[in-house]
Amino acid sequence: MQSIDVGGVNTTEICNLSCVMCHFNGPTATKLQGTLTVDDVRKFVSSVPSGPIWFASTGDFLMDPHALEHLQAAVAYGHQPCVLTNGQLLTPEMTDRMLEIGVREFAISVDAIEPGSYRRIRRGGELSVILDVCSYLRSKKSAYPDLMVTIANVLFKQTLARQGEFERFWTGRVDRVSFQAEYYDAFKFRNILYDPGERVDCHLRVFLMPNGKMTPCCAISAYQHDRDVGWLPSIRNTSPSAALDHFKELYADPQSPLGELCKQCDWWMMFKQDEQGHSAFSRTVSLPDLPPGVSPEMPKTEERLGVFDLAEATACNQAKIRGEGPVSITTPPEQWAFAALFPIHDDPEWPLVEVGPLLIRIEAVVELGEVGVSVSEPTLEKFIAAEKRVLSGGMNTLELTLNSPAPGCCLVVRNYAPGNVASTVGIHSIRTFLAPPPSAVQPDDARPSGFVPLETLTSARPPDGEVWIDVGAHLGEKTFSFAAQNPNARVYAFEPNLKAASKLMGRLANYVVLPMAVSEEDGSAPFYLNRFDAASSLLPFVPEGLAQWAGGEVLHVEATRTVPTVRLDTFLNQMEIAKVDYLKIDAQGADLAVVHSLGDRLRDVERINLEVQITSVPLYRGASQKSEVIEFLTNSGFEMVTAEQQSLGQEENLTFVRRKA
Repeated sequence: MQSIDVGGVNTTEICNLSCVMCHFNGPTATKLQGTLTVDDVRKFVSSVPSGPIWFASTGDFLMDPHALEHLQAAVAYGHQPCVLTNGQLLTPEMTDRMLEIGVREFAISVDAIEPGSYRRIRRGGELSVILDVCSYLRSKKSAYPDLMVTIANVLFKQTLARQGEFERFWTGRVDRVSFQAEYYDAFKFRNILYDPGERVDCHLRVFLMPNGKMTPCCAISAYQHDRDVGWLPSIRNTSPSAALDHFKELYADPQSPLGELCKQCDWWMMFKQDEQGHSAFSRTVSLPDLPPGVSPEMPKTEERLGVFDLAEATACNQAKIRGEGPVSITTPPEQWAFAALFPIHDDPEWPLVEVGPLLIRIEAVVELGEVGVSVSEPTLEKFIAAEKRVLSGGMNTLELTLNSPAPGCCLVVRNYAPGNVASTVGIHSIRTFLAPPPSAVQPDDARPSGFVPLETLTSARPPDGEVWIDVGAHLGEKTFSFAAQNPNARVYAFEPNLKAASKLMGRLANYVVLPMAVSEEDGSAPFYLNRFDAASSLLPFVPEGLAQWAGGEVLHVEATRTVPTVRLDTFLNQMEIAKVDYLKIDAQGADLAVVHSLGDRLRDVERINLEVQITSVPLYRGASQKSEVIEFLTNSGFEMVTAEQQSLGQEENLTFVRRKA
């Protein structure tokens, strides 16, 4: 058998998370959701030389219903299978089965060490699950001494400087941490580890993708997701060795489809390594064992980088500014006159409106007089943080709490000295930190501290703002960003799963989370909590429909809870909501029942987005059919404007708008 370098087997694009940086399953990703067949994988692993072989996914490998079969096939053909996963589905039972098959290396993708930051990056996941997974794998070391666990950490602008802190956190929990630069637009890197210098040739390898195509590198693996790549060979009609020969020919031809893409690609950086074996793209750190009785380190408050830049101080009222770090500011002589402004910077990938309170820590030395430091709103007419006064003396450390950080605000330095005396202050640093991570999620049968009884809520509609209702909000994937960008609007998010609802509570003033279900009856009802929490529903599964559902192997009801229910017309009337601009429904089979619960108030809804299953056998008992939904809403004065397939063509997302008179 010809010796070829195998990059890995990516078996599925189906994922249980929606990560902010993901090209395949992120909030704006194209949803193709392909999955390899057992025969595709068997043909590949039987055609490449034996050795270590990585099973990963452009979704998550454990969402593949045949994941264990793929591992068994690899072992049967002499391979040592290794697994890359986000870890959320790596239960003790699954771990034991994989170890028994022969997996000895796990890489778990984790990019944060605080629960809140983890939720923001890997939407739908919990850091506590990862810590439990790592603890269980650690307990297996005695039975499997060659077991290796690595954390794969993508570096963002805010975390690039925190690698040492991350290493300390994972010491005692895993064997290694691999830090990787973030890629974007398929071919480009940001947050690289160092300047790589001169370009080098890439090392071509063979990757098998969920659509059956074979690709030569990681960049094309991302590129092929939503672009025409008919020039890529398929495992169904080509061998891996023939594919690699084809890739080499293409790579040598600058005018070939591959050559044209390589001209704009940065992935060559991973093959330019220093003496330690690190590249500008990644570095892997082996972690020591902790001494007996020493516990792993817990995270400290997370620093938010890039909010202020000392070099951007702007002088006011004839003040004088010198230097860039420290910055020396000589104020005007008038008392309380502004001397300098430091603008707040936002990051579109992590907007300040999603952060919550910030702690601003300023180190300053007043050489003469007295100054005050605070944060002003954009108009400079009002302070939005308590002002701190600083007298002359040694180094002072000031801390300001900013409850509502927003772009356009400024840190203000002004003169406090009376008697027409100018003051002089040196600002040595301005650092910002996130508020401490939220407390642990309460159990599903407990009322969360953020729960607001319906009868205590004030009238819903702010002046001139839209009202949106999200039924089955889950983690706010479709409505939270709208509320963040439109503070004059208000979103009411119904989510009966308290574990999911508690992640949204209190994050935005205009995003009101209601931990209850919407039904045709006011009262209560059993709610079926699923292992894959987005599939939780008021409706039980139809066994035949579940057996036929692609991906149904990961759907499992773990508990039943009694949850409060409310009709939407009851809610609208009690809240005095005259009009709903947008109603989004994802009630797992009960979407039409939610519409029925509006009663006569359906006439006050402008736009509706809901899901219907289009399989021959329903997944949920009592689920409405597409034709039934269309007929009811058409007769009620609506027009269907879009229909988008999802879930491997088993569901459709339908959008209706009210017909104009």
